[in-house]
Amino acid sequence: MRASREAVLEIRRFKRNFEKKLAMNIDTDRKSFYAYVHSCLKAKTTVGPLANEQGGATVLPPELADRFN
Repeated sequence: MRASREAVLEIRRFKRNFEKKLAMNIDTDRKSFYAYVHSCLKAKTTVGPLANEQGGATVLPPELADRFN
């Protein structure tokens, strides 16, 4: 139990130091900073099924593109 708690604390400490280092070096290394920020995003945007003329659902990408056009 104690080892698990210490491991969690060490992981948090490492992550905090990593994020501080990224923030401090943003002027010289923007690419790494924004790559890390994008990797932390949880929301993924996707297009759901659309209704076609017959009332059915359109889910295939080519059909979705045709519906939007």
